[in-house]
Amino acid sequence: MIDELLLKVRRGETPFYRSLRSFARNVQTSTLPLPRLIHPLLRFGFNFVSGLADAGRWFLSYFFREPLFRGRCESVGKRFRMF
Repeated sequence: MIDELLLKVRRGETPFYRSLRSFARNVQTSTLPLPRLIHPLLRFGFNFVSGLADAGRWFLSYFFREPLFRGRCESVGKRFRMF
């Protein structure tokens, strides 16, 4: 039942289904309008989240991946670092 409905919308068989398809495409390609006033706040949020991700990757590498790798190797250079 739902598959048939979706197929009709994809094909745009009638004006009604064409309008549903058009509406769905408009929703998929729309973006949220943002006032310029909050751009610095959003930039800070993006940088904060990126920093947390970088810190998490460093933490995993420093305390988990690198020691496991060093334990597996016969010898590792003094300045070896794993990112």
